[in-house]
Amino acid sequence: QIEFQFYVFCFLMMALGLKHRLLALLCAVTIFRTLTTSTEYYTSNDFFPFFIAGMSVAALVRGRTGEAIAGILVAFSVELYHLKFNVKQPSVPIEMYRSLLLWSGTTAVYLAVRYDHILPRAFRALAFIGVISYPLYLIHQDVGMMILRWAHVGRDSTGDMLIRAFVLPAFLAAIAWMVYVLIEKPTIKPLTRFLTNPRAWL
Repeated sequence: QIEFQFYVFCFLMMALGLKHRLLALLCAVTIFRTLTTSTEYYTSNDFFPFFIAGMSVAALVRGRTGEAIAGILVAFSVELYHLKFNVKQPSVPIEMYRSLLLWSGTTAVYLAVRYDHILPRAFRALAFIGVISYPLYLIHQDVGMMILRWAHVGRDSTGDMLIRAFVLPAFLAAIAWMVYVLIEKPTIKPLTRFLTNPRAWL
């Protein structure tokens, strides 16, 4: 639901010829929704700072510095608003660690994009995380919960916590890599060509 809202919004703005104003419009809509929605009502508003931060980093790298800085300020401010006013979530409550993840993640993405060419080769291996990030994102929660329940892994013992922190993430990363190799990689280029020029396929 969250991604669907974001993608539909982007599609509508691009269809209306507002692609170059997409970040500014997304910021405006997110601020409006945040300020006009009850903190007791579950929404997707609190996830939009992550989308805004990513788009802001892209704008910064492309030289749109003013727009990028404004976007990052909006993303961080909306995140702090949700933290300050205890905005409700249906499953996992919003806590400080999530804000830290947004800030550190935004910084890491910027550094990776800006300084990729001068990083030591060992650091470039971390690009593997980017390659598997979307399939990992799609499967980690549901598949992870099914595995934990099947294996009767709780939260009480040190062994349980080690499985949750290391064994399960490594296993899910392996599955995500297989999805990337077998499904995503073979289809992404032809799909991109089709979306770029559908008429050429007719």
